[in-house]
Amino acid sequence: MQLHSREALPISTFLVSMIILVPSVFAAVVKVDLSPPQTSPDKSVEFSLSVKNLAGDNVNKVELIVPQKDNTPLYLIKEIGSPAGWTYESRYSVGAPSPFKIIWSTADVGISATKSLSFNFVATSPTAAGDYRFEWRVVDLRGDEDFGEVKVTNFAPVLASFEVKSPNSTIAGKEFELSVAALDQNGNRKSDYTGTVKFSSSDPLAILPADYTFQLSDNGIKTFKLKLKTAGEQQVKVSDGSVEKSVKMTVLQSDISSIELKLSNDTVTPNTVITLSVLSADVYGNTKDVTKDSTFEVDKEAGGKLVNNMYTTEAIGKWTIVATYKVNGQKFLDGKLLTVVSKKPIAEEKQVKPEKMAMEIIADDVIEIPFNSTKLFSLTVKNTGEVDIPNVSVYFTGYPEKWLSISPAMANINKGKSQRFTVTVSAPEHIELLDVEFLALSSSYPSQMLNATKKVKFNITEPVVERAPGVGRIVLSKNLTYLGIAIVVSVVLIIVFWVLFLREEPKKKKAE
Repeated sequence: MQLHSREALPISTFLVSMIILVPSVFAAVVKVDLSPPQTSPDKSVEFSLSVKNLAGDNVNKVELIVPQKDNTPLYLIKEIGSPAGWTYESRYSVGAPSPFKIIWSTADVGISATKSLSFNFVATSPTAAGDYRFEWRVVDLRGDEDFGEVKVTNFAPVLASFEVKSPNSTIAGKEFELSVAALDQNGNRKSDYTGTVKFSSSDPLAILPADYTFQLSDNGIKTFKLKLKTAGEQQVKVSDGSVEKSVKMTVLQSDISSIELKLSNDTVTPNTVITLSVLSADVYGNTKDVTKDSTFEVDKEAGGKLVNNMYTTEAIGKWTIVATYKVNGQKFLDGKLLTVVSKKPIAEEKQVKPEKMAMEIIADDVIEIPFNSTKLFSLTVKNTGEVDIPNVSVYFTGYPEKWLSISPAMANINKGKSQRFTVTVSAPEHIELLDVEFLALSSSYPSQMLNATKKVKFNITEPVVERAPGVGRIVLSKNLTYLGIAIVVSVVLIIVFWVLFLREEPKKKKAE
């Protein structure tokens, strides 16, 4: 159905009026955010309260209530700002050091639909970590209100990890930079980190930074210089004792210092194919196969056929093969001698691999020997080789021979078997803790071919005198022991003197 122009005009006017009136018919629907959503304990923080009017009537009042405990705000507000055309007022609890509520309002149109506005303030965060909830309330021109809350997390950042950055690859011996940043549990940089970091690497030739203690001026990040010298994939580790982080790098060969030619065989007959290969080396001993980029020459008299790195022999004699490798305007050469014989060399008789001969001594690492006594303990000699070992004796060094003896003097030990030797040791004099080395030898083999050693610590302990149960122990030194003996002898002599002389004297007088 079509409308005439006279009928369409009132309908268009009605629709336009409805579009204009709709925003003021419905209550405002808002979205409120507070940033930053995280704070650190006891820090001054600038907050921004963002209010967006999604739809509905204009917003002309915004309220924010700070979390409290015992009527005391937990975030202490120090400064309050107002957008243009808005004013603010604050509310205090009795005796509170800062307001618990801020009220922003305007006499203008306020925040219309689809528009947003930010309200700023500065506050000091609590010292205690935790989640804190701010309550908000907005009022539109109709007097309708919307309300809710936003959460702010207050936490003490601690070191959780390191962020270590380095190049993906480096050249052996070339200095490069590695940055280390301390991160907290949220992955943010811990700018107040003052720990000490240590460096280690899988490269045994690495030149690493010395231990470093971060300063507050570093803001939690520091760049270090280091060198790696061993080619291949290497690892650098950063650790402060509790947290560690590793980074992997590819180390490339440094400038070449020499090449080496290798022959698959250096003594052959005519019509034998020899494979030639070339390895380049830098000053750190890193090698690289450069065969494909090398050229080869063979003595003209040798004849034969050379294709790439494959040479087929022809003439009999001793011939020189030379390899040449060019790089960065430098030329490197190396030569090897090839012997071509009329007959294939008689294969050497297959050498029988000598059977393994080995033995070990098993004993306690420490032997306690009471002073002025004799101690017996065992040494076990085990045949760990593949043949029987005859005439095995155990010798010792590091202790007076007159105070130590070993039995048996000699024994045969079959493969896989063991022989126990009894050691008798005396300690008539006080000796400090010392190492005694025991040596097992066979008179049937040279000592450099077959031997076993074991070091045992002899600990000469002081004599212990036991008291009655519950009284404890008394440890007497050698001097106290001698003193006790002397006192006992003196007492006995006095008693004998008294019996023999003093008691005789009255009898003589009586007889007279």
